[in-house]
Amino acid sequence: MTEWKNKGYAEFATEKPMTCPGLTQIFTKPSELTGIIYELIEKENHGFCKDNVKSLMESTKKF
Repeated sequence: MTEWKNKGYAEFATEKPMTCPGLTQIFTKPSELTGIIYELIEKENHGFCKDNVKSLMESTKKF
């Protein structure tokens, strides 16, 4: 995340990554050109976290 910010690759939807047990993730703001949202993720096991998905939806509503 820090490297992407420093190189100007993307802006992020939240200031800090979202975490759940065994899962850390952060999403970029939608690209102005394509509307694509990138996810940076680190997982210790399979599956997703419902709270993180909810946070993603809330963080991107304003875009």
